[in-house]
Amino acid sequence: MGINSDKTAFICSKKDVPNLKIGPHYVEAEDHTELLGMTISGDLTWSRHAEETKKKLRQRIGILRRLKYNIPQSTMRIIAEALFTSKLRSGIALYCK
Repeated sequence: MGINSDKTAFICSKKDVPNLKIGPHYVEAEDHTELLGMTISGDLTWSRHAEETKKKLRQRIGILRRLKYNIPQSTMRIIAEALFTSKLRSGIALYCK
């Protein structure tokens, strides 16, 4: 089995790291990458992931604002819970011990 160099990444906290050569393919160093919906940064902090999550949650708030005039409040509560908890629960095993 070979690697797909377009989908393979490695993160490094140092700058000016040379590309990694695996067989005939080169993999570029990145300051962050996404894995299973989680943004992992080279400095190993969650700040970038928190910003990405905040951005996505704001988009979901916009969806709810557009729906609130057309859907009953009881249904809106179910939709809101599904929209927010699905995003907040993803990766919870990585956040907490």
